[in-house]
Amino acid sequence: MSKKMSKHSAKKQQSFAQKMADILNYGSLNLAMAIGYKTGLFEIMDKFKTPKQLSFIAEKSGLNKRYIHEWLGIMVKGL
Repeated sequence: MSKKMSKHSAKKQQSFAQKMADILNYGSLNLAMAIGYKTGLFEIMDKFKTPKQLSFIAEKSGLNKRYIHEWLGIMVKGL
């Protein structure tokens, strides 16, 4: 058996790795959405007529600004 990977095998491996990365990324996004619903962030932000600063969202939600920042990053980037 050759230690060198065929082009077909390398392509399959790359495809599998991408699929696994997508599954993990979508899983993370799904968890972030659950956090948004559980904490009420979606409902709070739905009431805003215009974009608001992070400190305003934190004040209205009663949540830590740092955690909202992390959550928003996941929601905006989708990963």
